[in-house]
Amino acid sequence: MYDSSIIRVDMVNPIHTLLGRWPNRKVAAEEIGAGLSSVNQWANRGRIPSTMQMQVVRAAQRRGFSDITSDWMLSTHEAAGGKVTEKDSLKSEQTVRETETK
Repeated sequence: MYDSSIIRVDMVNPIHTLLGRWPNRKVAAEEIGAGLSSVNQWANRGRIPSTMQMQVVRAAQRRGFSDITSDWMLSTHEAAGGKVTEKDSLKSEQTVRETETK
């Protein structure tokens, strides 16, 4: 029997849903370039630090998740009540560039 008082996590947490599209979180962490514990925290909190957002977008796009864009990431975090600024976006881009050049 369906209990309407139970809300599925993925219905209210698009970050949890996004990270669930990888085969598992270990693979997601490896492809994103983050630790598994960090990825688990992001999924549970429904937020990705601004310094990692573009890495997640790029990893998602490499995997073929064409619906995951920087606009999607920003609007998802804004909808969750996050204060996302242009500075956050630029900082995230810079972090990705630094990571890619190492």
